[in-house]
Order: sequence, then structure tokens, then C-alpha cells
Amino acid sequence: MRLLLFLISMSCIGLPAFSQTTISGYVKAKDSEMPISGVSVYWSSDSTSGTQSNAEGYYSLPFNRNKKQLTLHFSAIGFQSKEYNIDVEKPQQPDIFLTPDVQMLDEVAVRSRSDEDNLRQLETAIRLDVKNLNKLPVVFGESDVIKALMLQAGISNAGEGSAGFNVRGGRTDQNLILLDGMPIYNSSHLLGFFSNFNTQYLSTAKLYKSNLPIAEGGRISSLLNLQSSHAIPDRKTKTSVAVGLISSRAKVDYKLNKKMALTAAARIGYPNIFIKKAKSRFDQARAAFYDINGKWIYTPDKHSVLSASLYHSFDNFKFSKDTLYQYQTKAYAINYENQISNRLSVSALLSYSHYQFNMYGYSTQRAFDLTQKLIQKDAKVALHYKPNAFFGLELGAYLSQIANSPGDLSPSNDHSNVNRFKGIEEEGKENGLFAGLHTAESKKIAVQIGLRYSFFNTFFQGQRFTYAENAIPEEQSILDTLEYNHSTKISNYQTLEPRATVKFKLSENQSLKFNYGKPVQYIHQMSNTQAISPVDFWKLSDEFVAPQRASLYTLGYFSSIPSLALQASCELYYKDIHAVPEYKNGARLLLNNHLETELLAAKGKTYGFEIELHKASGLTTGMISYTFSRSFIRTPLGNSANTVNEGRWFPSNFDKPHMLNLTLNRKLGDGWSSSLNFVYRSGTPTTFPDGIYLVKGLPVPNYSQRNLNRIPDYHRMDIGLIKEGKRASFVFSVYNLYGRKNPYSIFYSKQNLITRWYKLSVFGAAIPSISYQITL
Repeated sequence: MRLLLFLISMSCIGLPAFSQTTISGYVKAKDSEMPISGVSVYWSSDSTSGTQSNAEGYYSLPFNRNKKQLTLHFSAIGFQSKEYNIDVEKPQQPDIFLTPDVQMLDEVAVRSRSDEDNLRQLETAIRLDVKNLNKLPVVFGESDVIKALMLQAGISNAGEGSAGFNVRGGRTDQNLILLDGMPIYNSSHLLGFFSNFNTQYLSTAKLYKSNLPIAEGGRISSLLNLQSSHAIPDRKTKTSVAVGLISSRAKVDYKLNKKMALTAAARIGYPNIFIKKAKSRFDQARAAFYDINGKWIYTPDKHSVLSASLYHSFDNFKFSKDTLYQYQTKAYAINYENQISNRLSVSALLSYSHYQFNMYGYSTQRAFDLTQKLIQKDAKVALHYKPNAFFGLELGAYLSQIANSPGDLSPSNDHSNVNRFKGIEEEGKENGLFAGLHTAESKKIAVQIGLRYSFFNTFFQGQRFTYAENAIPEEQSILDTLEYNHSTKISNYQTLEPRATVKFKLSENQSLKFNYGKPVQYIHQMSNTQAISPVDFWKLSDEFVAPQRASLYTLGYFSSIPSLALQASCELYYKDIHAVPEYKNGARLLLNNHLETELLAAKGKTYGFEIELHKASGLTTGMISYTFSRSFIRTPLGNSANTVNEGRWFPSNFDKPHMLNLTLNRKLGDGWSSSLNFVYRSGTPTTFPDGIYLVKGLPVPNYSQRNLNRIPDYHRMDIGLIKEGKRASFVFSVYNLYGRKNPYSIFYSKQNLITRWYKLSVFGAAIPSISYQITL
């Protein structure tokens, strides 16, 4: 804390001894004069120090006054690089215009220049090249942000057709997903076969696996930040349409005037075409989904942007005629950004997100309606101040309110035998302050430190148990029952979250980074399955379920070989986690108003390393990565009902020791290119019965050790052929080329005393697909 105050005070002094000043300006497209965000800006003589342009195309970079002339380098995906000579004796604020490079779009594959950015900049992130995701061979030809993340080091999921993603052995709920600042609690369509983000609408996609930006928090594993464009279109109307085997999508950009524009995008799925052709046991299955994006953009001048965004997502499916599942998201946001001066900028956000799940039973005797809801409202303001060329300061505050209804069950007709159940609603209020400070590189060292101070209160109305002091909540330790007739505060948490990053410049093409952070998470997804299921629900921290707290350490080496257009990196990480909610053996989670009696406050740890080699230009581009990753859980010692595996460390559901990814893209000429993916994963942990005992002559399996077995390893190969023209593109791909029947799960059935084992595979054959996209 003293160090933070010292650096802030030093930044206010101005530090003239560094003999540095700042050059700033805007980067725009030459043909349309639209601002370009995410442009890499750095000195040609020092490629390890640089910055990126923001959403308005604004950049600011320090330089040494002692040098009379310097050359500034600008590069961005889809544009020709440009150099600009600076005369330090003349004050300058140049606006840079970049020329679109159509050839480069054919050369770059899944990743953008994130490896080069990681070499030069303090932050470390994966930045996907959203415009080229359609080149990836994926199932049913759907370009997909989440599927593209699965090809990056350290990222996996529970298996094919599963929702969400896991980062470095973390749980799915430990990832924060933001779409134009709106928190998204469900990221998938069709039970996880596709993500619910329309890639036509997106402009950038960045994943932070180490420290999150200081303005963001609430999760302990990662941040996936998805943004749409802030730019005004260069012509009155621009339309793009894509048609695939299982869905179609469209996007329209409409220019109202020079300062105002509207963007609308929609996607609709029609999987019933294929479901109806499936085997007879799926005769009654039906599915449909859609998502809608909209954005209003207003740029009163080149220094500020005001935008309003909306997002709707809906899924409807059933496996049989007597049960229907629905889940939907509605989210809205208002964003404002203003570059007040070269030194000062401000940003503000208001957002609303509503996630709801419904399950309907239509059997006459078991007709029911199950409803789960979660509503989050956020407000945030941030101030960015650069008092001199050496220091940058960010200050801000935020408010967040969450209303959570974990489940209401009611009979839906007079003949139903279903009993009514009213889940107890809970409300959480979080507010906090954050401050961050970063330095420009001085004597080969750059530093970024930050601190968040969060307050979280939980409010409750209804019946509440009290338990014996220091006892694990269970029926035997209940002391009393309290009745809260109105919303009452039942818990209060305050947390300091320090974050620090240090970058060491080893040479012009090598750098070393160290990250440290202590994030906290106040909301948890309740599930006793490896994959997200529709009936999973969320739980706020309270007096019994503590927040998850983590200590994160990463060390990364980044290198560039310009002569070969190669970037390489190696990262080591370790994370220690406290208060991970782990379920007891035989736990009943759904429709339980005393959930604390089914949970244990466990400890977790993850560690490993990631090695990547990336080539982002030339006729052949691609990436190969290897990840070694371990993830373990340990519950407190106790009696057999209140501990797992006798309190020993055991693999978590997301422990995958070995992961190998290979992506290749080859330019063939005349607009043609080919692509290839290969993926290998260690099998996920699972629990097999370790014995059988008889109850009244019937065999009953015994499960005493959790996650000590594994399903077989996963691997597959995909290929694609792409034809791109000026306004149209065609993609043919084959997913799971050699038709491997990768096991999703292994289960068994018993007939008398004979055990028969079965393997469930989601895709057991090669799946060809085609898609066509046209821009009008």
C-alpha cells in the first residue's frame, strides 16, 4: 500500500529527470477515415516497448528527448504496416492513416499478433483474430469464439458438446465473460455445441489468463472480453450474410450521418433438420435457438464515443415429448468514453443482465414448471491520467447488485403430483474502488501495480438455520431456526486484491514477465457434473459459503525471431485457492434451501507450464502449443460424510495433465487456402465403483474414492478448404477427419451380478460441413 502511494505521489511530481515526453494521436483507416482500435504502436529501434490504440483509435507513447529523431511503427491485422519519423524538437500529434491489406487477411490464421504484443507490452493476453475465425474447420461449419479458444494453450472444456471453458485447470464459473461490458452467464447454444456469440458482430476478442485489467474483477481464473466496433461505417449501408448447414446469420451496419450509426446482427439455428434424420430414439427430440445483437453509436467529435448495446439469446430444446428446456439471456449496456486531453480520459458504463432457465414437464401426473433467474445491474466509472511520459494512472469505482433465484418449482395442472417448492431468493450488493499505476520502460524494466478494494453484502429473507460454532453445517449440528420477515443483511465481506506485473527487457527481441495477483469471487455455480448442465444454478457467498480467494503467480518468457516471422513463449504458473465449494458425497443440490449442508469448503491448487510457437505471416501460418497442467482439490478432515477421499488431495474434474494443439493455414493462391487442426487431451477424471455390496439381495455399487480414474484420452484432426473473394467466401471443412469415437463419458449397467460397461461418444464419425458468406 505504501509503495502504491509513493508511486502515485511521484507521478504527480512529474519526474523531469527521466527526460521523457509523450507523443500521441489517432490511427484511422485511409479509405474510410474510421478509427482503428488495437493497433500496435512501438519504436522501430525498440520493439519490446509499445502500446495499443484504444476504441477511438487514440494512442500515447513516451520517448526520450535526448534522441533527436525517432521512427514510430504502426501495425494492425488487415492493414499495411507504416512507419512515421518523429523530430523531437518539434511538438507533434500526428494522425496516422493505415491502408487495408487484403493479402494479409489471407495469411493470418486464428491468432492476431498477440505474441508480438505480449513481447512489447505489460499485459499478457490472447487476442483472437475474429475476422478469420471462419477459416477454422469446426463442427457444422459454425465460426465460434469459444471453439477457437479451445485451440490455445492452457484452455480446455469437459468434452465435445459441453458448455463453457476451463482455463489452467480452473472451473467454468471462474471465468468472467463480458460482451460490450455486459456480464454473460450462459455462453452456449444447443447445450454447448456452439457459443452464443455471433462472430460477424464482434470486433475484438481478448482472453486474460494471468492478471485481469484492474478495472475488472469478480472471477479468479480469467476474463474473456468481447467487444463490437465503435466505428462509424464508411458507407450508408453495409450488409453481410452467412448461410450454414445448421444456422444462418446476418449483420447490417447503417450510417445515419457522419456522427451516428446503427448496427444489428442476428443468427437463427435450425438443428431440427438433422435431428429428424437421427435414429428412432430421437424422434421426439426438437431444438431451436437464436441470438440478436444491436448497437447505437454516436461520436460527437473524434475524442468521444457514446454507445448503447443490447443482446438477446434464446434456446429451446427437448429430448422427449414430456420435457421441454428453455434458457435465455437479455442484456443491455450504455458505454461512454472521452479523451479529454492528451493526459486525461474518462470512461463510464451502465449495464443490466438477466439470465433465466425454465424446464417444463408435460406428463399429466408429473406436470411442472421449474424456473431459475439471475439479474445483475452494474455501474462503473474510470479515470485514466498520464501526468508525464513515464507514469500512467487509472482510478475508478463500481457498484454491482445481483438478485438470484436458484429455483422455484410448481405444478402446472390440477392433476400433477408435483409438490410446490419456493426457492429462497438472495441478493448481493458489491461495491468497490480500484487504482492502478503503470510505468514506461526505464533501464529495461516496466512495472504495473494495482489494488482493488471490494465490499460484498448478502441479503436474505426467509428461514435460516444456525449451527454449532466451528462445526461443518449439517443436520446434526443445527442449533436453532431463525425467521427473517424482511430482507436482512446476513454476511459482510471486505477484500483487498493486489495485482502486480513486472516486465524485464532482455534484448530487442526477448522479454521476461512476472505476474502476481490475489483475486476474489463472490458468486459460484452449483454443479456436481463435469460439464455445465441446464439445471446448474448460481449461489452467492453468505455466512456459510465463503468467497473463493486465490493467490496467482506466473512467470513468462517471450521471444521473437523476425527473420523467420516466429514468436515463441513459455509460461509457468501456480495458483492456490481457498474456499472452493465442493459437494459432499451423495449431495442434493437442486431445490435445496439449506445448500450449506451439502457443501464443503475445500482447498484447491493448479500449476503447470505452457509452451507456444506461433507464425503469423507468410504463405504458411499457424501455431503449435503444449501444456502441462495439474488441478487438485482437498476437503477438510472429518467424518466420512463430511470429507472426500479421507481429506487427501485428489484430481479436480478439470485436471488434464497433457494438452497439445496444432493449427496450420496455407495460402494456395487465387483466394484459396487450406487449414488443419490437431488436438490432443488427457482423459478427464471420473469415478468408477470400487466395490459392490448386497442390500436385500440386490447389488449396490460402492463409490469411496472420487476422481481416481480417467476416461481414455481425446484426440482428433480437422481440415478445411477456404475460397475468399472480394465480397464472398466459401468454406468446406471436415470435423473429426479420421472418425475417432472420443469418449465423453463411461457408464455401466448391471444385470444380476454381471457388470456391463459402455462408452458414450458425442461424435463417432467424420462430419463434413459447408458455409457461405457474402457482403453487400
